[in-house]
Amino acid sequence: MDEAKLQTVAQVKAFLEGTHDIALKVPKVEHYGFIERVLKRFGYTRLSQCDKGVVLRYLIPIFNINSN
Repeated sequence: MDEAKLQTVAQVKAFLEGTHDIALKVPKVEHYGFIERVLKRFGYTRLSQCDKGVVLRYLIPIFNINSN
């Protein structure tokens, strides 16, 4: 899957609703760059609180943030 095709928060929300066990793998050395690209792509600072939550729910499983 080419995750860069997700261009809107609505697309991310639909992706999250349709996938429960899919985890995207990003090499550890690329984590910060990947996060930066995603946040810029969605204009994170201009998003509503609700939309920011959608973007964060998208990022959390990618990096297994809660698994440590």
